Amino acid sequence: MRLIPFYFLCLVSAVVAAETGGFYATLDGCNMSEAGGECRISWTAPAKLPSNIFVERFERLETSDWHRVAAAASKTPRRSEPVPGGQLYRVVACSAPESKDCVASTAIWAPAFPPDVSGFPETVALGGKDNPDGGVSKGLSYAGQQQQHSVYLVERLVNSIADPRRLPPMTPPLVDPFKFRDPDLAARALMSHDPTEAEIMHFVIYGQYEGRRRHGH
Repeated sequence: MRLIPFYFLCLVSAVVAAETGGFYATLDGCNMSEAGGECRISWTAPAKLPSNIFVERFERLETSDWHRVAAAASKTPRRSEPVPGGQLYRVVACSAPESKDCVASTAIWAPAFPPDVSGFPETVALGGKDNPDGGVSKGLSYAGQQQQHSVYLVERLVNSIADPRRLPPMTPPLVDPFKFRDPDLAARALMSHDPTEAEIMHFVIYGQYEGRRRHGH
């Protein structure tokens, strides 16, 4: 797993904004420390957006890599019903319900929420002949195991694609959670709040995902 400096992530974020026109998918209502929790997909979008909004999940299907899982009746509130965890999602806005003339958002990862820590496996196969299995540290908290599990699942997803560069960009993180480890109080004061577990996980996954998406295997 490769961590990427935040200054590089800021540069990538600017490129992502240009790629997607400011149409971002985000997680809503995730409590990373709550066993058996859930996440919803929400989104921010430009004012001029087609009115037929759908949430799609990434799946390796014969006809398409994206499977429509939910429809939003309107653009407000911009939030889906709960979605299954351990999956990559995006939002699309289409000119008509059955139309393929759609605008796609950035991608967002929704973590899995098993009932307790026993639901996280000790190892996750990462795919590819040269990749060892990823090990989940079973002594960690629920949130810690959830983060490791998600990182490995994203790694496996990227490894399953011949050319990761065709994946959509991921929603950039809003904060660098590791600034809170900086002894410079002035640097810490720039943060509006203590980073949540969801923000920490997203920061790590974003760097991993975008690094592979932009440079390939």
